[in-house]
Amino acid sequence: MQTPEPLFAALEKILERGLIPEADLWFIWAGRDAPFVHRLAEQYHITPIFSYIGMLSKNEADRLLYRSHLLFLTIGMSDNVSQGTVLTGELFPYLASGVPILAVIPDGNAKKMLEKYSENSYVIPSGDIDEITDPILDAYAIYRSGKCAANTSEKTLAFRNKYNFRRLTGELSEIFEKHYHRN
Repeated sequence: MQTPEPLFAALEKILERGLIPEADLWFIWAGRDAPFVHRLAEQYHITPIFSYIGMLSKNEADRLLYRSHLLFLTIGMSDNVSQGTVLTGELFPYLASGVPILAVIPDGNAKKMLEKYSENSYVIPSGDIDEITDPILDAYAIYRSGKCAANTSEKTLAFRNKYNFRRLTGELSEIFEKHYHRN
């Protein structure tokens, strides 16, 4: 099961220890509603910084991504099931944004893509609270310094070029054209 529980535990720790002032910390969740996430936010005492904004259009979601300082990605795993071969739909716009990604994911395809196409992401395979806390504190330090969290490194640019939908659509169109003219 995919769950933000390790992230929420890290956020609770940050708030309890005063590592980041509550006024400077905001967790925004967009997408399908899941009541268990609201319960987890209450359980971990992060409701003052938790905001569920619902489903967004692609343009609204992209604007939110590009304004963010740290993105969260999780891929479900358990003792019995590993989704290491899974590439979630979120991964592609996250990588294209160049914004740092805090990824609580198993070894596998998503991790390989992050390593290949991101200069500034954090991969945490274990879900360890201390390991999750550090990237949040790093993102906060960047925010406080006034620097932009997004990074248009060579890796980000390579990702944007390789997975550009216009280029990919053109390649697919060429395949259809070749097949159509052959028959």
